[in-house]
Amino acid sequence: TPAQHSDFDAIWEIIQKVASTGDTFAYYPHITQEQARDIWWAPDVKTYVGRADGKIVACYIMRPNQRGLG
Repeated sequence: TPAQHSDFDAIWEIIQKVASTGDTFAYYPHITQEQARDIWWAPDVKTYVGRADGKIVACYIMRPNQRGLG
C-alpha cells in the first residue's frame, strides 16, 4: 500500500537494518535517517509498505533507475 509520512519510523528501522550490512542496498552502510528520508520521499519517488497484522514488515520505492543522463 502507499506509504504515509507517518510510516517513516518503521521504514527507517528496515532501511537501517538492511543498509548497515553494506551488501544489499546501494546506500552507504551508515546512511542517516535524514538522508534516507530525502531518498524515500524525493518528489519523483513513490514509497510503498507491506503490512502484516497491522505492522509494517516491508517497504520499497519506485523511481527512475537512471537519473540525469544515465
